[in-house]
Amino acid sequence: QVVASQKLGAVAGGLQTIRPPSNLPPGVYRYALEVTDTDGDAVPVTQYTEGVVDGVLFENSTVMLKIGSIRIPLDKLAEITH
Repeated sequence: QVVASQKLGAVAGGLQTIRPPSNLPPGVYRYALEVTDTDGDAVPVTQYTEGVVDGVLFENSTVMLKIGSIRIPLDKLAEITH
């Protein structure tokens, strides 16, 4: 079930930050991006998740970072800021 959608129109290439609508109630959501060029052809993108690490665990021989209810393998970490 789709609970929200956004059309961004033309966006410059490079890193973009897209935030969900602020009126969504608390919960767990999934998102999908559809990116096309000016001809309507699909453009490959890399998606990142931003958050505060609130736990670290060892699972199936892999170090996992916990961000809320999300678990991310340490080798997928792209950047640390404060």
